[in-house]
Amino acid sequence: MKSFLMKFSSKQLSNSLLIISLAAFFYIIYKERVVHEGEMFSYYLNYYIVILILFFFSIFSFFLSINFKANFILVVCSLLFTLYLIEIFLIYQYSHESRLAEKYIKENNVIFDRRTKKEVYLKLKETDPNATIAISPANFVNNLSLSESTIYPLSGISNSQTLFCNELGYHAIYESDRYGFKNPDKEWDRKDKLEFVFVGDSFTQGACVNVEDDIPGNIRKFLKENNRNPGVLNFGFRGQGPLGEYALLREYLSELKTKRVVLIYFENDLGNLLDEYRQKFLLKYLNDTNYKQDLILKNEEKDKFIRSIVKKHLENLDKYQGSIFEERLKKLIKLQNVRKLFINTQPQVTNEYVDLLKKTKSLVEKNNSKMYFVYLPSHKKYQKSFLSRTIWTKLRGPIENHSFNSYNDVINLVKSLDIPLIDLHEELFKSMEDPKSVIPLRSIGHFNEQGYYLVAKVIFDRINKLEMDNK
Repeated sequence: MKSFLMKFSSKQLSNSLLIISLAAFFYIIYKERVVHEGEMFSYYLNYYIVILILFFFSIFSFFLSINFKANFILVVCSLLFTLYLIEIFLIYQYSHESRLAEKYIKENNVIFDRRTKKEVYLKLKETDPNATIAISPANFVNNLSLSESTIYPLSGISNSQTLFCNELGYHAIYESDRYGFKNPDKEWDRKDKLEFVFVGDSFTQGACVNVEDDIPGNIRKFLKENNRNPGVLNFGFRGQGPLGEYALLREYLSELKTKRVVLIYFENDLGNLLDEYRQKFLLKYLNDTNYKQDLILKNEEKDKFIRSIVKKHLENLDKYQGSIFEERLKKLIKLQNVRKLFINTQPQVTNEYVDLLKKTKSLVEKNNSKMYFVYLPSHKKYQKSFLSRTIWTKLRGPIENHSFNSYNDVINLVKSLDIPLIDLHEELFKSMEDPKSVIPLRSIGHFNEQGYYLVAKVIFDRINKLEMDNK
């Protein structure tokens, strides 16, 4: 390779380095200022530093010999080759979890429904024309151009068989309530005497399990066992972030009387919040304290809108495999896994999030309810894979010390706002002997039925203790 580089003139090599550094610089500016609107400067700062070093070296290189520049480029290319080898190795390690799932299915004779979501949906439609699928609010933005007159749904289609997901071998299906949430509809008959309202993302919604096995479903069982009113509403929705959850409470909470609002924070929430800040409909809830879409009154319009999204979503399912390959190729080219080892790729707690959490607390208290904050860590941290035993642990340290998802910052923020905290890292997962026992097929996904039960049990017992101590 060096002999190939020596064919170029010294000036040509320097010009090439200068062009590459300038192109990289403008690309990073575009990503940091335009795509992320300046919200991730601390993350991109590392890239700015590297590119500036490359830029100054390219200027300095005009005064260096052709032999030195050829050696430099050779070193850089060798380094890149090594990094891509590491990236391929890491991809193999991460894909190991999906191979473990197949091994578990085979060794334990798990009856696993291999039908695709589209196949199950079409089968449901044969007996129930109103059947639908659960999709993320992100689809409402990504699949249609929202005009000023279009509403922004914060739930699913109401009173419909809703196909969710399959991680445990069966396709979870639930009958949505009158407003499109994952609840028995009769829970709304208790709206003036509720014990709990839960808000969060797919873990709160109860991804891939039946209604009775999700977190709110287990809480209902615990209440009945204690001869208490089992009134519980689940406002969890897949893909929902902190701003969407705040908007949801603005729309629905004033119609209820509940003793408690439990906000379940998952570790991708700050990333979701960055996306939400780019959605004009959600920003209206921040910029106007009196803004409401009146979704309860527009329920039929909301359902009609979502059905149009579902139709388009289903049309795109056949293209899904191709898009998966494209995404994986992009991640490989961008060295995504290697960068995660050395750079904190997760958003930090911002002043905007602090303000949003304050507003959420204030909203709950104005409704004469008590707010509880549940910190739900990613169970991937507790899996004793090759990666976690070696590279990850040595470079980043245990969960309490590394900045991944801002664990300490979030915990300290909640405490500073005097919001009762249930830290599931400390109270459940940290001491769990076999973390994989609560994960579908001991590999990847959300929780199995046992996992949701244990989380619900800790939340229920902890809130009971906090309230007993405060009497």
